[in-house]
Amino acid sequence: MRRLIGTFATILACVILAGVLLGLYRWNRQNEAEKAAALREKAEQYEQEAVSERNAAESEAAKAVSEAAKAESEAAAPASSAAQAADETVPEEEQAPVTPAAGGAVVISCRGDDFISRSNPGKTYPEYLEEILSAYAEGVTVEDHTWEMAGSLSQLWYAGVPDADLEAYIEKHLEEADSEDELLATDRQLRSDRDEVDRTRTDQDAIPVLCMGFYGGFAGDPEELAEQYELLLSTYSQQDRYLILGCYPNVWEDKEAYDSALEEAFGDHYVSLNRTVTNKLMTEDGRREMAQVIYARLENLGYLGNE
Repeated sequence: MRRLIGTFATILACVILAGVLLGLYRWNRQNEAEKAAALREKAEQYEQEAVSERNAAESEAAKAVSEAAKAESEAAAPASSAAQAADETVPEEEQAPVTPAAGGAVVISCRGDDFISRSNPGKTYPEYLEEILSAYAEGVTVEDHTWEMAGSLSQLWYAGVPDADLEAYIEKHLEEADSEDELLATDRQLRSDRDEVDRTRTDQDAIPVLCMGFYGGFAGDPEELAEQYELLLSTYSQQDRYLILGCYPNVWEDKEAYDSALEEAFGDHYVSLNRTVTNKLMTEDGRREMAQVIYARLENLGYLGNE
């Protein structure tokens, strides 16, 4: 009997223990589920906060970019307006309208280099000069007889200077040089595409504005370049009313000698573009500025009909 009671007590204890363990297990599972749910909820909350913060940051960044673009646009607008104004105006002292001389309309003939390059195409300086003259010098027109990238000897040929004179310069260059390799191609020959050029003259009675020598053709001797300018001038009927524009490449060594030789030869009729034009001549700004310099000197010399 005692054995039976002991067995029953043992079984009862095991059942109670199993119930307790089952309860603990269920409680533990519920507790873990609650913790997991809490953690999941917290994780979702963190994720939502992170997304909100990221969206806010992106919004702020977008706003900053927008404001920067707006500021850049506002800053560019005055610059654009200023640039446009610069295109359309010349210095105040050059803006007084002039009338043509009693003898009739004034014609300006531009000959020599046009300073157009393949990398910087656009209007030539004679085109810019005509724009200025149409606004400030009534009845004054421009003829463009420039020839791109041609040496001074080829420019003389284009103007009708006899071949014999040009061959004499080439022979002189070859005789004085230690070797033909020392000379630029423009110093020892004329352009090979001359048969493609129409050199019919219509500008002999115009006022010459001449600019050549940038591409060579005078064997590095500015006094010879002055002689060549005299030859070019001789093809015009205007011998007292003209303008010479000097421009040496950046690699030119004795810049003072270049300007001095041309100033001595032509006096007030000479303008050094290297001294007066701040932009590179091979650019739009440079050619536009070049036209303004030409206009100012032509007016100063009294060639625009305001005598």
